[in-house]
Amino acid sequence: MHRHTLNPIPDVAVRDSLGDFRKNATFLAEAERHFYYQKAKIHFLKQGDRNTKFFHDMVKRNAARNSILANNKADGSIITSALDIAQEFVDFYTSLLGQSHRQRAVMDFFRSGRMLRQLNHTIIALVPKSEHSLSVADYRPISCCNVIYKVIIKIIADRLSPALEQLIDSSQAAFVGGRNITDNIFLAQEMVRQYSRKRISPRCTINVDLRKAFDSVSWTFLSRVLHGYGFPPLFISWIMECVSTTSFSVALNGSLHGLFPGKKGLRQGDPMSPALFLLCMEYFSRLIKRNTTNSDFNFHPKCEKLKITHLLFVDDLMLFSR
Repeated sequence: MHRHTLNPIPDVAVRDSLGDFRKNATFLAEAERHFYYQKAKIHFLKQGDRNTKFFHDMVKRNAARNSILANNKADGSIITSALDIAQEFVDFYTSLLGQSHRQRAVMDFFRSGRMLRQLNHTIIALVPKSEHSLSVADYRPISCCNVIYKVIIKIIADRLSPALEQLIDSSQAAFVGGRNITDNIFLAQEMVRQYSRKRISPRCTINVDLRKAFDSVSWTFLSRVLHGYGFPPLFISWIMECVSTTSFSVALNGSLHGLFPGKKGLRQGDPMSPALFLLCMEYFSRLIKRNTTNSDFNFHPKCEKLKITHLLFVDDLMLFSR
């Protein structure tokens, strides 16, 4: 028999039947395993919750398995006292979870007005604008910032947001408390409702898409705008320290590439960037409003009473005139 199994089997029928026997043996072994597994589950379901010897034995086994009876300290010594073991774990997790330097780092920034450059390092994540993105311009850069930086900038943004309601013109509806961008959408639809008619009074609507709007903001211009609005110098210094100390790396295919300092722009993904961008666009809005006094300018029909010259959708602009 031993010699027969080692040598090739000449009979094809015998070889095929041997393969069938092996399959049946494997199937029966698997069925037996499932049978005993289900039998163990049934036994547990029947006896597991009853006040029986099986129940108490199971409780003892679980207690022994979950108990820590000894522990090695960092110096190599072994402790067996229950109180010493408990204190060892408390000390370990206190140092791991209970102590945080983030609060001190945040407070140091507001005391000194200076930020560690490593905290302001930003990773640029590329998000495709469409399913078939082929060039660099087809990707939207999203800034992934440090956690401590986000805490600092969120505090500043929360202090800045209440001022937007007083400073930002009603033509801008996004990112301002109490306003809804859909209001501008409905108003724009009403403005162009009669454009399909043949006989209407002269009118003009221009839709302007500001290309790379956030990325092209000048830091010098931003600083002058903040001073022009009358923000406190200390508050402005905090904002400019956060904006102007940036450095970047690009995340591409699972790896980081490059390391370069920022020279302009507001980061998309930064909690404060929308508010700062609105303040910059408000300067543009006021320039447009000032030009309404020019004799060459005529209001769009139905707009003179409300003094509507333009509508803003963050970085999208619609101009109205006649």
